[in-house]
Amino acid sequence: MFKLNERVFYANTGACTVINIETPDFVKGSRLYYVLSPIFGANGRIYVPVDASNLQIRKLISKDDAEQLISTLDRMEAAWIDDDKLRESELKEVMRSADRTQLVCFMKGLYKKRLEKQLVRKQLRARDEELFHRAEKLLYSELAAALDMTPESMEAYIISKLKPAIA
Repeated sequence: MFKLNERVFYANTGACTVINIETPDFVKGSRLYYVLSPIFGANGRIYVPVDASNLQIRKLISKDDAEQLISTLDRMEAAWIDDDKLRESELKEVMRSADRTQLVCFMKGLYKKRLEKQLVRKQLRARDEELFHRAEKLLYSELAAALDMTPESMEAYIISKLKPAIA
């Protein structure tokens, strides 16, 4: 069980803070819910049942683990599935599972495909672009919260960390 004020990752939103654990007024009975507040962006509240079997909530990555993940990005394999519908389905499942390593692999695959398309003056499928940006938002939200940065600064930060390895 997560604690009050603990920072967590929620698969649909990204980095959040547990602001309460309660039985909301809209619930009949005594089922407890985590009340989450996104760390970045919207000021809304998200209600997640504490006892949900498919809980898409996990502890936020630590600062050390975030730095480690960033330092290994260049060595991770790019994941690509040729079938459009299957690729979309698998990426959605990875986002729901909150598996950051698989998420990075899919993002690398989409990014690589985008670069290949640009070389022949084409674009990535609109749906792939949407999924890439959604995945990017989730990953950057978690990394930024762990590193006390903003999601908007994550791309430049990651590139700066990878440049020495590339050079």
